[in-house]
Amino acid sequence: MATSDGGKGSSPRPFSVSNEEYAQRWDAIFGKDKPACTHDVWTHTGDVYKCIECGLEAEKPYFSR
Repeated sequence: MATSDGGKGSSPRPFSVSNEEYAQRWDAIFGKDKPACTHDVWTHTGDVYKCIECGLEAEKPYFSR
């Protein structure tokens, strides 16, 4: 009679995606912190503010100062 551990153990399951793709998917789901804009020139179109200098978009203009 062969003994079986029921498939349990300390080895992880095989990874079906690369670490890079995993990281990209993680960031897409949970997001990254957005960088703060240091510029003072914003334009407003619709519901979005956009920095003229760097192109950063936000729901409202914010400054890192």
